[in-house]
Amino acid sequence: MSSFKKISSFITFCYFGLIPSVVSAQSDSTYRKFYIGVNMGTGLLQLSKNDLTSDRNARYALGFCGGYIPFKWLWLGFDLNGWLIEPYGNFYKDPAKGISISNFYGEFKLFPFKAPRVFANIAGGFSNYINHHPEGSNANGRGALLGLGYKMDLTKRLELFFIVNYGFGRFNDVNNLAAHAYNQHYDVIGFLLGVSFH
Repeated sequence: MSSFKKISSFITFCYFGLIPSVVSAQSDSTYRKFYIGVNMGTGLLQLSKNDLTSDRNARYALGFCGGYIPFKWLWLGFDLNGWLIEPYGNFYKDPAKGISISNFYGEFKLFPFKAPRVFANIAGGFSNYINHHPEGSNANGRGALLGLGYKMDLTKRLELFFIVNYGFGRFNDVNNLAAHAYNQHYDVIGFLLGVSFH
């Protein structure tokens, strides 16, 4: 079974298995609020290309999220995040430097317990691979992530959260005069710390 089929099965399980019990436990917890957030951290990322797999190395991550909270147990929104594989050079001095992965996902956070602390973090959507090397190439594809998180209230509207995610993505093949790349994909185990405001 492919990774995308696995995540589809997991989302179906959450929807039909967890949500009915959550609704029953938190039926009086309607929020109807918007939220925004930012997170950063590190992760162990492994990138594969042309049937060659790199070592799993620590990479820096940065992300922004936002959306709507229709119920206390459900947050719906977007997640714009990225992984820096190689720092970008100065545009004038060293433009042929820099590798990264950027993602634009739709996400939902599901809080399965009455006390909304622990949550499941599920997201998926578009993924982009950016490579500024002369022999490198950019590519588009799809990606997704699954994770578990824990949030703490700092104030009535400000929250601190910690998330452990497993993310993965696959990119389209590239075949042109500058580069030839196939079977491009990655996976990463991420450790993120962030804040959200609603």
